[in-house]
Amino acid sequence: MILTVIADPLALAVEGDQGTNVGPGMGAFAVFFILAIVLWLLMRNMNARLRRMSYAQKQAEQEREESAVEGPDAGAAGSGEAAQGQ
Repeated sequence: MILTVIADPLALAVEGDQGTNVGPGMGAFAVFFILAIVLWLLMRNMNARLRRMSYAQKQAEQEREESAVEGPDAGAAGSGEAAQGQ
């Protein structure tokens, strides 16, 4: 009998109780389906957040480039010229 079980693992199930064969069933399908929907929603949310983060990073880089082009004294010189013109 032991050699039969080693050679064919299903032999024990055939020789044993016939009423214990249970499949995954509808409950397992429902759980798997719910997990798939949750995963899809999480991926969708993550993609939206990454797009917003990328947009904010590009905007910050653009502002840094604009301030570098204007120079650090551009704000002070501009306000001084406006005060002289009045």
